[in-house]
Amino acid sequence: MKMMTALILAGHDQFPEGLKHTGEFISGSEAGVEICPLHSEESTDTYKEKLLSTINQMDEDAPVIVLCDLIGGTPFKAALEIARSTKKQVRIIAGINLPGLLTGIMLKDSLSVDELVKEIIKETQDSVKAF
Repeated sequence: MKMMTALILAGHDQFPEGLKHTGEFISGSEAGVEICPLHSEESTDTYKEKLLSTINQMDEDAPVIVLCDLIGGTPFKAALEIARSTKKQVRIIAGINLPGLLTGIMLKDSLSVDELVKEIIKETQDSVKAF
């Protein structure tokens, strides 16, 4: 039996909230999807503690995928430090967009965490097109 993977949207300012709100607008309200926004007044250490708290609030045995807005930003760096130091199964994807989030929402209950990471990345990359 596959365990539901938890998703955490981590990013700058209102990005996580806006992405989650839009994802729920399209797919409906979803359990197991949380946000952890970085606000301008927060220090790196404060944000890292907040992200760790968000991760620890998820189901104890559930794997977690932290969906970051961009590579190299504070949310990404905090997630990387946490993933390296926690016993929880934490994966990180940077550069998330709405199609990637929707894929995560739709498939988080039916795929292993590693399969889900692959599908989210594939959809995130495949959804960027020039016309």
